[in-house]
Amino acid sequence: MQALHQIFEEATAVATKLNKDPSSSAVVKDSLDTCLDSFDSGMSDLEDALLAISSHDIGRLSTLLSATITYPDTCEDAFSEQPGLVSPLKEMNRKLTTMASINLAISTSLHWI
Repeated sequence: MQALHQIFEEATAVATKLNKDPSSSAVVKDSLDTCLDSFDSGMSDLEDALLAISSHDIGRLSTLLSATITYPDTCEDAFSEQPGLVSPLKEMNRKLTTMASINLAISTSLHWI
C-alpha cells in the first residue's frame, strides 16, 4: 500500500506540473484537474485502508482498495471524453491500476481472527 501511495504521489506531481505548464490547453487542464481529484481520493482511501487494517476490518479494506482501482480509470476517462485528446498520464495510470489490483489481490488473502 505504501508503494501504491507513492505512485499516486508521483502521478500527482506529474499532473500538477502539466497543469501549471502555460502551454497546456484549458481542455487539458480540465482533464488534469479531474486526475488530481482522483489521485487525491486514492491517497485518502489508502490512508483509510491503513486504519481498516489496524481495526481488522477486512470488508472496509476491500472496499477502499477496490476504489483505488477506479481512480486511474477516471483520469483516463477525462481525457478520452475529449475528441483527439491523448492522456499524458497513460503510463502512470497503467502503473496505478496494476499496483492497485495487486493490493486488492493481497487483501483478499488476509484472514483475521
